[in-house]
Amino acid sequence: MRSVFGRTPVANRPARVTCAEKEAGVIPLTDLPAGAACVIVRVESRHRTRTDRLAAYGVTPGTVLTLQQKFPTFVVRVAETDLALDEEIASDVLVRPRAG
Repeated sequence: MRSVFGRTPVANRPARVTCAEKEAGVIPLTDLPAGAACVIVRVESRHRTRTDRLAAYGVTPGTVLTLQQKFPTFVVRVAETDLALDEEIASDVLVRPRAG
């Protein structure tokens, strides 16, 4: 979504990956290939209720998750729970892909 002035509205911007995180292989969940496992590094959202709700479902730093699919919506498996996330929410989750 673009504003009239050509900038992405603040609430719709994806989480920012720092230089140190980039060097460590940290990426937004949206950049992970379908079927890949990863470890959550950080959940960054401008909406406190969103981060609280994700935490209630187990989407917290250090948790391992698997990206089941990317289309038509992002589906992740956390422990024994499958969660459907829209792209804006998925981009708030920063992860480090697991080797193997």
